[in-house]
Amino acid sequence: MIHGSRLFTITLIGFVDSHLLIPIVALYAASLGATVGQIGLVVGVYSGVNTVANIIGGRIVDRHGEKGPLLAGLTGDAVAMFTYSICQTPWHLIATRAFHGLAGGLVGPATMSATTESASSRRRGRAMGGYGAAIALASLIGYGGGGVLATRFGFDSVFYLGGVTLIGGLFLALTLPKRFGTTAPSVASDETPRSVWSLLFDRNLRFPYASVLAQYVTFGCIVAILPVRMQGLGLAALHVGMFLATISAVFVLWQLAAGHLSDRLGRLLPATVGLAIIIVAVIVLPLPSQFPMLLAIAACIGIGFGLVFPSICALVADHAPAGDRGRAMGLFHALLTAGVAIGAPIGGYLSAQLNIETALVLTGLAPAIVLTLGINGLLRSRQAR
Repeated sequence: MIHGSRLFTITLIGFVDSHLLIPIVALYAASLGATVGQIGLVVGVYSGVNTVANIIGGRIVDRHGEKGPLLAGLTGDAVAMFTYSICQTPWHLIATRAFHGLAGGLVGPATMSATTESASSRRRGRAMGGYGAAIALASLIGYGGGGVLATRFGFDSVFYLGGVTLIGGLFLALTLPKRFGTTAPSVASDETPRSVWSLLFDRNLRFPYASVLAQYVTFGCIVAILPVRMQGLGLAALHVGMFLATISAVFVLWQLAAGHLSDRLGRLLPATVGLAIIIVAVIVLPLPSQFPMLLAIAACIGIGFGLVFPSICALVADHAPAGDRGRAMGLFHALLTAGVAIGAPIGGYLSAQLNIETALVLTGLAPAIVLTLGINGLLRSRQAR
């Protein structure tokens, strides 16, 4: 059995590097002379490559176990972070972003699978609460730290800090055992690997997959259009940062509690309640004109996210086929990445075609659709009793 703090720390380190870059990568691209189109490519290429790489990485985990892919992913991430500092042209940066997305596609499936294997089925919700807290804390540190470091010490300070931190995570990962739990890699299994489409539409996996996609489509929409709304209220970039930091902070705090709830009450109930909270929060988001009320709504969004995430992680862990667990978890991370990449342009398009307030309300449509799946699941489980 693996001590949870090591996996928590490795997961945190494995995700913080990409989040450190989010506040600065567009500015760094501009400093290299990138055009507006090239800046969009720089920002988007990571998500595009990482979405596919997560699925491929999940299959590698199935065949070779968690430790090898994890070590390879952390090494590749570290190389990418140091390479950012020597980019001379926008195309160098685009290539580095693509490589970074490829390496990162090994980290998510490996850490999620390792966390699953290290916990008993009765404590899987709590384990996934810790896993989700590590990812949320990585976003909180990254969003807050990347911009501050770049402003005070220059872009290279972010790249060097991220690279050194990843090397620390790599050495920590070397102390992990080769095997987690009792499940052997599927290379030794007689089961035929299932296709991505088969997993995506599996009756037991549809709800968690749809939930993570809806959750991060909503987040992508908010990130894209809420700053414009807040600017119209006379608020500054600092207030936007505080809003996003509040979501992330509450998201971190609710993960472990929500994990306990999913172990005690089942996975569907906390996730369904969380989706309902997210829907209500984004519907009322256009109403307040005072910043304290906006922060209160941000806290509600964080609570909703915190209830959903560990529950749906545990659902994937519970129902993923033994021989395709890595691929199932890679697909989960692919949908997470794709959600933000899809949500941001959708939010921008809706706000351009309609108005910002209407666009914010419509961001609740994705979780509302998924909520019906959760309610149907709860009703079926009660009828089965």
